[in-house]
Amino acid sequence: ELHRIDFDYAFQPVIAEGKVLFASSADNTLRCLDLSTGARLWHLVTGAPLRFAPAVADGKVYLAGDDGVVRCLSLADGRQIWRFRAAPRDDMLLGNGRMTSRWPLRSGVLVRDGVVYVTAGLWPSQGIHVYALAADTGRVLWHNDNSGSVYMRFPHPVASGFGGVAPQGYLLASADRLLVPTGRNIPAVFDLKTGKLLYYKAAEALQDGGAWSTVWRDVMFTPINRFTNPSEARVGEALPSGADGMAVYSLKTGEKLLRLGGKYRLLATRDCLFTIGGGAIECLDVSQWDPMLG
Repeated sequence: ELHRIDFDYAFQPVIAEGKVLFASSADNTLRCLDLSTGARLWHLVTGAPLRFAPAVADGKVYLAGDDGVVRCLSLADGRQIWRFRAAPRDDMLLGNGRMTSRWPLRSGVLVRDGVVYVTAGLWPSQGIHVYALAADTGRVLWHNDNSGSVYMRFPHPVASGFGGVAPQGYLLASADRLLVPTGRNIPAVFDLKTGKLLYYKAAEALQDGGAWSTVWRDVMFTPINRFTNPSEARVGEALPSGADGMAVYSLKTGEKLLRLGGKYRLLATRDCLFTIGGGAIECLDVSQWDPMLG
C-alpha cells in the first residue's frame, strides 16, 4: 500500500513577507532566506530534528520540534520571543538514529485567531498532550492530557482495549473543531475552544487515513489506501491501486459520507474543490454537495 506517513520526505517551504523559511530533519536547523536573492538572513539550530514547516503569523514564526519544545521567533531576525516545553519532562531517547524527546511534537504548529495549537507525544501509553497557547506569550489556554488512555475499539477484528490518539501529521481546524491526524488512521476530533476529545473512530476507518487530510466547511477529506494482494511482497514505493482515493467524513458526527475514487489530494476554495489523481485535475461543483453535506 502507499506510504501513509510521509510528512517529512522533503523540505516544505513557507513564504511570508519577502522571506522563505524551511526546517530540516537532517541537521535540526530552521533557515530563513531572502525571497528575491536566496541569501540567508538568519538560521536557528535546535537539539533535535525539525520535521514540519513553521507557521507564520503577525510577524512571528512558530516552530515545533522533536525536542518537545515550541518556539516563537521574530520573523525579522530570528530572535526568540518565547519557548514552551510541551513535553512533560526533558527525557530523550534514540529514534531513527537521532536523539528525540520521549514526547516529540509530531503534528507541527497550527496558528489561528491568536491561538497556537500543538501536540506532544507519539505513543499513547507514554501520554499524549494537546495544547492551546496564547500566540503572543505562550501562556497555556487549555491542555488535554487524557486522549492517550481511552478504552476503544481497535481497527482489527474483535479487538478493543486501552489506547488513544497518536499524533502524526499537520493539525487542521474547522470553525469549532481541531483535527489531530494520527498517522495511518483518520484524525481525532477535539473541541477547538475547550480541548475536549469529541471522538476518535479508529475502528471504523480500517484502511482510511494518513498524515495528510483537508478540511472544507464541516467535512474532512482523508486518504483511502487499500492493498490489493497482501501476499505479494514488494520492495520500494507502491503505485496507487484502483481502490485508493479519498474518504469524506462529517465533522459533526464522524460518519463517513462518501468516497472519491482515484483522487489523492484536494485543494478547497470557497466555491470549488480541486482534486488531483488518475492523471487529471478536476474541479468539483460544490453546489451539488450542499444538500448532502449540510
